Amino acid sequence: MKSIFTFFLAIVLFAGVANAQNNTNSNALIGRARGAVGQCLGQAHQLYDGQFNEDLAVVGSCFAGGFLTRVTFSKVIFGPICNPNINPDCVPALPLYFLIATVDFDCEGNIIDAQCYNPAE
Repeated sequence: MKSIFTFFLAIVLFAGVANAQNNTNSNALIGRARGAVGQCLGQAHQLYDGQFNEDLAVVGSCFAGGFLTRVTFSKVIFGPICNPNINPDCVPALPLYFLIATVDFDCEGNIIDAQCYNPAE
């Protein structure tokens, strides 16, 4: 019974360490992606206030281990809220999604593509 408890404790600790390494790696990839498209993000900050969404997604797996990942920077802007019962001429605006930039990483964490999208166009 004692060995079973020790075994499960070891598995829980290993999973915790693996998760911490994964979160550290994710933060590192997002930081490197910010550096790769820094000029693009700077220009977008002149157009939009506030923080951008930073999404890290696995887009594929590698045969020898590792994952192909993509970091996406975007901004959602909500239009003015209006009530047609008060102002019959108002049209409620839908949220607008602006894609700012994407950065792709290979299986070893090297940047293989960085794209900036001009939201003003």
